[in-house]
Amino acid sequence: MNSKTPYPKIIYLDGIAYENNEAICELFSKHFARLYTLENDEVVDFPRKTDECLSDIIFTTHEIDKAVANLKLSNTTGPDGISSVLLKKGGNDMSLLLLKLYSISLSDGTYPNCWKKSYIVPIHKYGPIADINNYRPINITSVVSRVMEKIVKTQIIQYLLSNDLLSPSQYGFLSRRSCITCHLDYFDYITQSIDNGRSVTTLFLDVSKAFDKVPHIRLLTKLQSYGITGNLHKWISSFLTEREQLVKINHQLSSSKPITSGVIQGSVLGPILFLLFINDIVSVIKYGKPYLFADDLKIVYDYGYGDMSVESKIQQDLNDLGDWSEKWQLTFNPDKCGITHLGRWKPIMCLYMYGKLLSKLNTVTDLGITYSDLSFSDHANKVVSDCKRLTGFVLRNFYTQEARLAIYRTCIRPKLEYCALLFSNLRTVDRKKIESVQRFLTKRIIGFDQQVEYVDRCVRLKLEPLWLRRVKCNLFLLFKVIRKHCYSNSSITWENIKSYQLRNHDYLVKVATHRKSIRANFFTIKYCTLWNQLPPEIRCCENPDGFKRSLERHFNMSTLARLKDHNCW
Repeated sequence: MNSKTPYPKIIYLDGIAYENNEAICELFSKHFARLYTLENDEVVDFPRKTDECLSDIIFTTHEIDKAVANLKLSNTTGPDGISSVLLKKGGNDMSLLLLKLYSISLSDGTYPNCWKKSYIVPIHKYGPIADINNYRPINITSVVSRVMEKIVKTQIIQYLLSNDLLSPSQYGFLSRRSCITCHLDYFDYITQSIDNGRSVTTLFLDVSKAFDKVPHIRLLTKLQSYGITGNLHKWISSFLTEREQLVKINHQLSSSKPITSGVIQGSVLGPILFLLFINDIVSVIKYGKPYLFADDLKIVYDYGYGDMSVESKIQQDLNDLGDWSEKWQLTFNPDKCGITHLGRWKPIMCLYMYGKLLSKLNTVTDLGITYSDLSFSDHANKVVSDCKRLTGFVLRNFYTQEARLAIYRTCIRPKLEYCALLFSNLRTVDRKKIESVQRFLTKRIIGFDQQVEYVDRCVRLKLEPLWLRRVKCNLFLLFKVIRKHCYSNSSITWENIKSYQLRNHDYLVKVATHRKSIRANFFTIKYCTLWNQLPPEIRCCENPDGFKRSLERHFNMSTLARLKDHNCW
């Protein structure tokens, strides 16, 4: 929601209606200020994690020019009144001025006061738009600050990764890690466990307003233990503290409110600071396998039939997580936490968080995917329903072929293809439903009176069938995993090939033995098998662009017949 998006004329908080713009603006300001907490005075100890340190940041005109070039061209300004247009068109001396400013700021360990004010724009999440609880705050900060933060963030991440300080269980806000790789590793692990005859229980844990409630002194303590010291530590302390926010709705501003906790949503540096704060949470989990995406935590427990000790082990982990949350003042919301059971033995468990019984989840929505008992039909139905509605809107409101196709490619097709690695586990009828969206669109654009086959319609409109795009997309994901272009803890490995074997057998991946269809249809089996059927000159590609070009040549529209049963993809 931007400044041009209309807000409702009436907003409700605690059953009271507020109507005029000024009152609504103040109401949002008061509501968002409630999210922050005051840190208690307890002194907490956190052991040092490394002998290495990062105490300074090196700024260069090259890095500044690069960061400025990546800014979106916009006239929108933060509280300091400076827009990205000014920085991008400021001439050759701009980077020199910024270099001097950033160097002085860091050497003094002082974050300028004029950058500490931020505008808050309320963004509607879900539910009735008149309910203030259905909005989240997004900060509009100084663009000059964001350029500096980008350079600081890049060097902090390089330091953390080179010293192996970030948990391998964390998939959020880091290059080469994503929701996709998190889903890949999680579902690879649980399908493998189920295939081995074991049962799986997963805990889904929700941290309450995590980004807004991070206590600053505790965060700074952790930064020091990770080796972030000296002027950089002092500068980050200044960055976090004595900040103010003003809610901005259209042209109306609220009075300012202090920001007493949190890592500043909408800032560049905030996400990596949050990762460092939550990084050690996995160390208190003794019995389960954790998967983190920022503050979204799930923990997997696999166990044999009749293992009666698993409930007490899970409860012990929950107790330890409760102790961790109390110590670090980052609490879980037990009403939004839950458990799922998969496998042939599903024990009845009574598990508690803060003394409250956790509910059993029949349907899970996790990182954009909805599923039930490892069936993704709910996800397919929801996506198809949303995309059909969007397609209808496009067809009713846009009349040229170019406009319709452009909007379809950018706004609709990505929804149909999100997390395509799971689609081989869909039922055939669900894959056909997904394909039907593009079938209908191409039919409408070409004309119902034209008796043109679907594949020919795709050729004419320069589209590809969605199933073919999935095949190429998933093979490229497999390429990135085995060539280490993305981070993954999955079971995918190269096959051990003897030196005397023919070259045709080079660059094969290992296809693990499997017994059940849930495993046989999963990405790591299905696409490893397909990979091994590729010509050796494609399998031996090391460059991502070269591999993509080779795939395009191999799987072009004239070779569709090679994959006759395309509904399985």
